[in-house]
Amino acid sequence: MRIFGYNCARIKKLLADYASNVYFKRTICQLSYFSFTINELIQFSPINTMDQIDKSILRHLQANARMSNAELAERVNLSPTPCLRRVKRLERSGVIRGYAAELDLKKVGLTISALVFVQLTINSTDNAAKFEAAIKSIRRVQECSVLTGSYDYLLQVVAIDLADYEKLIKGELANIANIKNLESTIVLNQVAVNFSPPFVSS
Repeated sequence: MRIFGYNCARIKKLLADYASNVYFKRTICQLSYFSFTINELIQFSPINTMDQIDKSILRHLQANARMSNAELAERVNLSPTPCLRRVKRLERSGVIRGYAAELDLKKVGLTISALVFVQLTINSTDNAAKFEAAIKSIRRVQECSVLTGSYDYLLQVVAIDLADYEKLIKGELANIANIKNLESTIVLNQVAVNFSPPFVSS
């Protein structure tokens, strides 16, 4: 295993000789000004080395992103400082894209949730760019995904009621240029929502 281009076995040998040799002490300082231990170096290694502690941190934050760093550190068996470093590393790398409140849509007046399949007239780069720009300006579109197959996009939309939903479909989405076909279906009930990727729960 290599961290920042350094061989871990070599680092371990240097650490073993650290207390008795000034030269090795200087070498370790050059390897990482953050820490003098292998564990600390791993925390700043590329994100593709994400270990079980990182995954445990993600699982706990997905369950409750408002928990304090002290509580999170206790749950993953770390002291607060290295725990915070790991969280910051996950944020900087883009694994954690942000934090948000999960809302009950019906309680905020959005009683309709629907899926809309979109087929463009010609799925060219220019048409796709124009469509995506238009979609981003419509607040009631919660998600927009690119598909393979007969349809080019899948939208997840919300509306206040059926009249508002009809206005969204006919008055906004249908008026976007270069759309060949729209097919929508209303969601009757959301049976399950899982925010934790399988590798996190394993």
